[in-house]
Amino acid sequence: MIKQGQRLQGTINNVASFGVFVTLDDKHHGLIKRQELDYGKNDDWQMYYDVGQMIDGVVLSAETPQKIELSQKQYDNQDLKDLSNPLEADQTKPFAKKIEHVLKQASEFLDKYAAEK
Repeated sequence: MIKQGQRLQGTINNVASFGVFVTLDDKHHGLIKRQELDYGKNDDWQMYYDVGQMIDGVVLSAETPQKIELSQKQYDNQDLKDLSNPLEADQTKPFAKKIEHVLKQASEFLDKYAAEK
């Protein structure tokens, strides 16, 4: 079941004047309206989107499996996080710990190197 806040990846199946239609899987299809696309300030926004292109989006609403409203702009909006997804809630912790470890090792190495000089 698809619900608000879920992050999904789909394939663009049509580029229209008002947005892009996205196939999420065999049963689910959605629309990212033009104002919810993240294309910058270029008026020729359609040049950034092609049929067959993979696109990420966050679910704004899911009335039916064929009527899912998505947003590319709000993908990182914390208010739309799907906290019921344990991978999404904790997905950055292992990476952050690795980065902290690497930075700590680098700092210790630089301190040791500076002390030897």
